[in-house]
Order: sequence, then structure tokens, then C-alpha cells
Amino acid sequence: MSEFATNQYLRGLGYGDNLRHRFRFASSPIERLVRLGSIVRTSYGTGPYIVAEIAMYEYRPPEGGWYPHWSFVVQRIAPDGAIVWGDRGRGWLNEIVPRGRRLLALFESNDDEVFVIGFRVDAAQCRAPTPPRPVQLDLFGAAA
Repeated sequence: MSEFATNQYLRGLGYGDNLRHRFRFASSPIERLVRLGSIVRTSYGTGPYIVAEIAMYEYRPPEGGWYPHWSFVVQRIAPDGAIVWGDRGRGWLNEIVPRGRRLLALFESNDDEVFVIGFRVDAAQCRAPTPPRPVQLDLFGAAA
């Protein structure tokens, strides 16, 4: 393991931060590289996944600075090509930053990378079927 933190969690556990982060405002906008419905895999052998949500967060180390990064909520793709919805198939890819045409980890001491390997038009909305809303019954009548 690196002597430096490779993510915010390890930083919180006391690992040092070499204060080298990959974010640069001049980098590519995230939308140019990944979008809802993108098929991705990781450099550490996981995937394929469908990107179901993209959210921006920020890292503010105690030493100062502001480092925006992105998290992807992903759903696993089964070997038959079906999207595995729900908790069984859900995962997260966190602290991702765009650098040129690459999606890398925020901390330079982390070599992880996310690769976009395709796009599924049928999954572009990428939301699991919404269960029916529970019905609220008024047992005592409406207040006048």
C-alpha cells in the first residue's frame, strides 16, 4: 500500500496526503467522457457496468484547496447483457476526475482508472423501474 492516502476515507484514517490531486479546471468536462447509459469497466477488473447516475462532490483537505470530483452510481451488466437492477447489481465508482480523455482517481497516489467501453441507448434513462407508491389512507376523514 502507498504511504500516502489513495482516497478520502484513508485520509480520514490518518494516512498522509501528498497533496497531489489530479483535478485541473482546464481538464475536459465530465460530460464529454461519460453520460447516463455509458458502459464502463475499471482498471482493477470490475465491470461491465451501466452508469445510472453522475454526481459532483468536492474534497477540501485541511491544508486548504478545493477539488471537485465525481461519483457514478452504476448497475452491473449480467453475462447475458441484462442490467441487474436493485441492490444486487448496484455499485459506486467514487472520486473520479476527468484528465484529458481519461477518467482517473482524484488522488495521484491511486492508479485506478475508469474506461468507457460503449453506450446502451436502451439504458440511457438508466433508472430501475419505480415501484408503485404506497397509498396513504385517511381513516378518520379530512379535517374541516
